Amino acid sequence: AREYEFVERARFERMLESEDINSFLKVLGETVYSPFISDISARSSFEKVMTDNYGTMLRYLEERLRDEHRMLSHILFFEEILNNMKVIFKSVVIEKDLSSLFIPVIYDWEQLTRAYISDDPKNMDEFADKLISYLKDILEKPGEKDYRKIELGFEKYYSAAMAGIAAGLNRKMISEYISQRIDLVNIENIYRWKQMGEKKDFDDILHNGGNI
Repeated sequence: AREYEFVERARFERMLESEDINSFLKVLGETVYSPFISDISARSSFEKVMTDNYGTMLRYLEERLRDEHRMLSHILFFEEILNNMKVIFKSVVIEKDLSSLFIPVIYDWEQLTRAYISDDPKNMDEFADKLISYLKDILEKPGEKDYRKIELGFEKYYSAAMAGIAAGLNRKMISEYISQRIDLVNIENIYRWKQMGEKKDFDDILHNGGNI
């Protein structure tokens, strides 16, 4: 059990209320994660330390999860995988290398770009192959395209696919977690829709599978 690594609610709230990175690190230094502060200082990058520890987390899960539960890692990295698939999408659309925006977790940049370009699902799981195929089918259709509409449609497809994975794991807690993640996506989309004055229907921006 690794419950000792959990951060207490009060301390977590203090970190959220930090005015800058130094204040955040000061509170973090009061937790079991204090050894990582030296890594952050040495590398001058909080992001690099975070991504390195994604790998540690994945190795920990791979060593302990049963085969039928291995897709749990995808659930836990819901946001990161979505970000990466959208980076691939935008890279294809503008014909520019956007690997600097890619978060190296579960899949790597070369793996996904190679799969998109070559139709080669080698070393890809069924989930990633399904996402890449969805994007490729839409982007390669002839005619003018509304790329924002494609992006929103892909996000909805992604959420539905993740909800399917959660259902397949047959764990109530995991299904509830995904529903809450979808709620967060919907809240963000509504806020963005309002701030940007987008002329989209709610059906275009809201994902099914949430609680609200």
